[in-house]
Amino acid sequence: MVTARRVEEDIQRVPVTVVAVSSSQLERADVTDVNSLQKIVPGYQGGARFVGNSTAGATYRIRGLTGIATYFGDVPADFNTFGTFFDVGSVQALMGPQGTLFGQASNAGALVVTPRGPGNTLGGYVRAEVGNQGRKSIEGAIDIPIVEDKVLLRVAGKSYFVRGYIRDIFSGERFGETNYDVGRINLILRPFEGFENQTIFQYEKARGLGAAAMALHDFNMTSAFNATAARQAAANGMTLAQFNDARDALLALQQRIGPYAVQGWSLGCPANGATAATPSRVPGPDVLNVIPNPCAPSRGSQTPKMFINKTTIDLTDNLSIKNIFGTRWSTVTTGMSDSDNSRLILRETNPKAVRTVRDGFFDFPSWSNEVQLVGSGLLNGALDVVAGFFHSRVWTPNRDITYAQYSFNTADTVTSTFTDDTTNALYAQADFDLTDRLTLTAGLRQTWDHSIRTNYVHNPVTLAETSFTGGPGTPNGEGRWKAMSYTLGARYQLNADTMFFITNSKGHSSGGLQNIVGAEQFEPDSLNNLEFGAKTTVDVGPDLRVRMNVAGHYGWFNNVKVAQIVVLPIPGTNGTGLFTATTNAAKARVKGADFEFAALYGGSFELRANANYSKNKYTEYLSLDPATREVVDLSDTPFPNNPKWKYSISATYYLPVDEARVGKSPIQKFLRGSNTLRFCG
Repeated sequence: MVTARRVEEDIQRVPVTVVAVSSSQLERADVTDVNSLQKIVPGYQGGARFVGNSTAGATYRIRGLTGIATYFGDVPADFNTFGTFFDVGSVQALMGPQGTLFGQASNAGALVVTPRGPGNTLGGYVRAEVGNQGRKSIEGAIDIPIVEDKVLLRVAGKSYFVRGYIRDIFSGERFGETNYDVGRINLILRPFEGFENQTIFQYEKARGLGAAAMALHDFNMTSAFNATAARQAAANGMTLAQFNDARDALLALQQRIGPYAVQGWSLGCPANGATAATPSRVPGPDVLNVIPNPCAPSRGSQTPKMFINKTTIDLTDNLSIKNIFGTRWSTVTTGMSDSDNSRLILRETNPKAVRTVRDGFFDFPSWSNEVQLVGSGLLNGALDVVAGFFHSRVWTPNRDITYAQYSFNTADTVTSTFTDDTTNALYAQADFDLTDRLTLTAGLRQTWDHSIRTNYVHNPVTLAETSFTGGPGTPNGEGRWKAMSYTLGARYQLNADTMFFITNSKGHSSGGLQNIVGAEQFEPDSLNNLEFGAKTTVDVGPDLRVRMNVAGHYGWFNNVKVAQIVVLPIPGTNGTGLFTATTNAAKARVKGADFEFAALYGGSFELRANANYSKNKYTEYLSLDPATREVVDLSDTPFPNNPKWKYSISATYYLPVDEARVGKSPIQKFLRGSNTLRFCG
């Protein structure tokens, strides 16, 4: 059973392309975060890891598109943490534009994670794992029915560690570790019939952040005449010729020590109670004989917290109202990293940047509230309706001071940014059974977005504000956007096991602000998507059941947000310069197909296969060559990081069990249970 349309339904009767992953599938595939999910959901791509960033960037994609709506326990959530994929009941990946049923609008799709709720039976589980690279993991949960059916509690926790896989040859320090603890409390109250309140609180502690797992060869140091190389040489106290010699010597050393090893760092030391922070060491031409600084890259940490409260009231047998509130806050200690992991100054954290920033619960730095009205079986069972109002706010009540990385000089550049983003939306979607086989769907959404940005420059010694740009009422400091989304579709149920559907849906993602004169704002983009598919389940003999789902889609993607080289005025001068700005300079075609196959044989064997075909390309996209300032036509080029094919295949064999002692295995329940269980197994 899935909740892809905000109500519980049989997945084979949902006219949406959705991949549902059970908790047992997540465990077997060792899916512990949003990146590893891509192993078993082919239409989804996890976050990329960039130079100088040890954590995943928010570049999740569905069908090659960014801007996925992410939900945990029905509220918008940050999936860049580990707790989101711990002790969950299921993960659902919804493909295509969303918004007429959900709080957030999206062109790409949505990831919906449902945590396991408390049960009515006292019980639980404990699981422990050990492995190579120092892997240690222990997790468990317990259900406590305090008052049967009325007060139910679930307490769960997990501790996980894997040692870093990149080693420094001088100090033996390791980078790239995974180290976190997470705990969750889930409480359900049903004081009287027709009323339910659920509260979820989650606390997480992630360590070892900030130390980038990169090596010297990840940097562009190949051109002796590159202007960047000249600036790098000056920052390292060398002539360009000396810098090229040092580069060649260090790269040769990198070849000898091989992959997953680095050769020291040039980082300074962060401040402590006795001494001030020391800057990165300028090596000079004798770089191979420079002893790395005694301070290893300091480890950052993050403690994200989440609070969710949902109240459901049954107004009648067919009508209910639900309020969904959620907030997130955290404490972040900035780590210090040398992104090139060498004795050169290429890109490393300023040691003064090591600091701790705390958000308080009552600051509500990120929160949302959704009021939802659900009607099922109206008009003699022919009409189902979901309607709602959604409000969210993400802002920076505790503005953080940021030190620029040392790149081409060691001067301190200190900035901070105030942000305040709010979204309001009204949405509704209805399903009407025109006949006992044909169901029509229609949905509409109106969204209003408001964004404020103020960028500050600070004195590097006193940290006093010296200047600012943006702010309310300015082109790069305040923006308002609105957009409309819709869904139109039809589902035809040929028989109990086979369904066909066609849907036309339009989604969007929000506009935004940037601190670039002449390109201060970019507008929302929108995808108009046409999708058609079929879902069927077939019994082939007494012991073999086969499920096959297929869907194709074609979309018109307009006002596409892209990074574009543009010529803009240089503030404070009469000249112009080249800038990289986000613009709505492109149009594109998005097309592809999704396939799903499952075969279940007897009480012991299960075979699953999924595949995604994607062929997205720009139809209009003009930019500039930064060297010649000539127009470059990027039309008819494919989307970056968008593989044409992705697939996964898994086979599971269940060992025979003594049913009298331990009960039936999951696959036996699947094959021998009711139709509903069989559809969803």
